[in-house]
Amino acid sequence: MVFDVITFAWICLHFVIDLDFEWFWSNNGIELVLNTILRCMAHYNLFDNLQLSGDDSNIVDTGNNSSSNASSKKKRGSKSLLNGKKKKIGVNSWGQPNQANSETNTYSSDIGFQVRMHLPIIYESFNDVPNDRIALVVKGLEECYDISHVAWFDLKEKIRDAWKRYKSHLNTTLIVGNSPRDVKLSPAPEFVPREDWVKFIDYCNSEKFLAKSKRNKENRAKLIAPCTLGRTSMPITLHKLAEERGVTDEEIGRVEVYIPAHTKKDKTIQCPDVIAELQNTMRNDPKSIRIGPNDAIAQKFGKERKGGTRDMGAGMSISLMEKVGHIVNENEELLSNNNELKFATEKLRKDLDALTKYVGNIPEKHQHIDKECRLVGCPWRIVAHGVIVGVDPTDMCHSVALGDDFYKVAIHDIVDGNALLFRPNSNIK
Repeated sequence: MVFDVITFAWICLHFVIDLDFEWFWSNNGIELVLNTILRCMAHYNLFDNLQLSGDDSNIVDTGNNSSSNASSKKKRGSKSLLNGKKKKIGVNSWGQPNQANSETNTYSSDIGFQVRMHLPIIYESFNDVPNDRIALVVKGLEECYDISHVAWFDLKEKIRDAWKRYKSHLNTTLIVGNSPRDVKLSPAPEFVPREDWVKFIDYCNSEKFLAKSKRNKENRAKLIAPCTLGRTSMPITLHKLAEERGVTDEEIGRVEVYIPAHTKKDKTIQCPDVIAELQNTMRNDPKSIRIGPNDAIAQKFGKERKGGTRDMGAGMSISLMEKVGHIVNENEELLSNNNELKFATEKLRKDLDALTKYVGNIPEKHQHIDKECRLVGCPWRIVAHGVIVGVDPTDMCHSVALGDDFYKVAIHDIVDGNALLFRPNSNIK
């Protein structure tokens, strides 16, 4: 690495010599070259020469690119596709992931990984994060997951929450209680450029941030009924209730989700008075269970804050439900019709299979059956007229099997009643 830096500096100096000196000095060329050399040396790590050789094309430069970080970057993140197939994320009618399975769990974890890898931590608000960086997060997820049916408002909210949690984690674990100078001298976190890390440390120690943090802490202390679901989302909880009752997700009210969402595993209710009031409202007004602007939750807590709705999941709102509610209803009706058609089609298929099996057991009619024929005697002359009624060699004729190449004929018109009809290889006449 030392050789690489020195070589680079030597190349830069020769580049200066070859340039027009008047242009070089008038355009601050020497400052540009020196800054470039200093940036390279700032990223120099004494342990770089101990790293194993290999493909590091997927390793992001953080200014702290040690061998341990390099190995961890290769092990963490989205796993390779099984049989080349993307993991499908199941969603409800609103496009919210609602399945409690391994795919949804790894999907949530990989959102956090992609956020740490691509989104800068230097911005105060998520609205300031460049869209092209958010697009990298989505692209990284699409490599392993089929998220074509996931609503953008849900995915964007999850990305935002992961970004905020990551910044909070860095602050509480690495910055709070430590000297800013010491933190700046320590290695930057994985995927975080050193310049961004220094800016983030300065921001977390600013008066503006500390005042905001104090207000948020005071507000959290006032919370009397924190959610007890942990990593389980509201849509997943709602879907579990729907499965238990054998109904669709849309038939479960958000008030019915609120109760388990504020009940601990030991069945301890966080806010018994609130739950009792909600249950009383549902008993007196069953229509208040249905999600809407005047449901039981709205009657108890009032108008929702902008940008969110209680017990509906990330990014969901009552206004959004009202705008696209008719579409969901139409989809449910179409789904019901499709199920009926599917059942009818399956029944027809079974009937057709049974008919095919029955027809297959019916012997095929021979081409000569029911055809008129003339019978001749010896010497040759027409002695009778009849109809072919049998061609099966096993058919009996005068107690003897018909045999191959002979037809059974029903005579209906006799020309010569004294003529003899015979088979050359039989004694029957």
